[in-house]
Amino acid sequence: MSENNSKIIKELKEQISKFKIQEVEYKNTIKRLQPADDRLKYIIDSSGIGIIDYLVPISYHLYYCDTFASILGYENDKNFLFYQELDWFREQIDPEDFKLIKPDIDKLINNEVDKINLNFRIKHKNGEWIYVSFYCVVVERNNKNEINRIIGVLQNISAQMNKDRALIESESRYHGIFENSPLSLWEEDWSDVKIYLDKLRDNGVTDFSKYFAEHHQAISKCVSLVKILDVNKETLYLHKANNKEQVISNLQNVFTDASMQKFGEEIVSFAEGNLYFQAENIHRTLDGQILHIRLQMNVVPGHEENLSKIIVSMIDITEKKKVEKEREIALDDLNKLKQSHEDLENIISVCFSCHKIRIDDKFNKGIINYLQTHPDAEFTHYVCPECKTKIIKQNSNK
Repeated sequence: MSENNSKIIKELKEQISKFKIQEVEYKNTIKRLQPADDRLKYIIDSSGIGIIDYLVPISYHLYYCDTFASILGYENDKNFLFYQELDWFREQIDPEDFKLIKPDIDKLINNEVDKINLNFRIKHKNGEWIYVSFYCVVVERNNKNEINRIIGVLQNISAQMNKDRALIESESRYHGIFENSPLSLWEEDWSDVKIYLDKLRDNGVTDFSKYFAEHHQAISKCVSLVKILDVNKETLYLHKANNKEQVISNLQNVFTDASMQKFGEEIVSFAEGNLYFQAENIHRTLDGQILHIRLQMNVVPGHEENLSKIIVSMIDITEKKKVEKEREIALDDLNKLKQSHEDLENIISVCFSCHKIRIDDKFNKGIINYLQTHPDAEFTHYVCPECKTKIIKQNSNK
């Protein structure tokens, strides 16, 4: 063997030895990293989110976790390898939703942004639509600013979206009922009033009824702290308003002196911890007419601590009050008429000639007997028929 060949063989042996050492080091490194890799996989799979690591130029996913496949219903599908291009994923997205998210995707492709967060519906393997949140980050671009590699995080948010949708539908029903109720409805925020009352309590006020009776300016202060969030159509009609702003911004004009007094009672009631108040009150329409109402106030459940939402309902009882007043006047007139009748009954007509008393157009009772049963009677003169005949006859003979 030549000296040159011996040298080459020696170098090859050295290289092989180095490779063996590097292989051992690599295996040891993998062995050391395996627990960390297992923990990371466990954390990812337990988080309920799906992760995908996508290498764009060769159009296949370097990595996707089991949860990613599970979210879309492919957890037991061995063909779910995503060797399809990203178009497959796009085709599963609801077409209407894709129109909404496409502008953000274009920004990512055109290097305007490096990350996007999208919510959309995507087709599950069983054919149903599920709501997902997809957070996508560009981790590598080439020298032309084209995407080389992206990492995406997928999460099933169907439960939350369905809950939110149910809440929206519930809110829609509530507003429909609120807006079209035949009662005048007000949605009010008393949280600032609550803070004011708490400060008074901290300053030693214990008898709120006495305090507001002695400090009328405090009632005006509370009126200014009430925030009217909304009123319905019936409220506008009742108060002769053209729009909601006219009522919301003119609470002072709606109130009368009686309203302020009743408002003081409302404040005291809530200061004492009550969550319900009912009373009759007097408002004023925006064109100045007096309006009698029956109001009811209820703190909405969940807002007991800060009084941030109170529903006030009002019924117009102006006509009822008018009828009641007319009835009182009629009863008063009837009582006066009855008294007059009784007064007339107590007037005694006495014949000035024979001194008989007229009772029911008959003069047949003596004075003493009548006074025993009518001690309050008054007297007036009259001529009984018999005496009248005698008098006429006597005057004729003359």
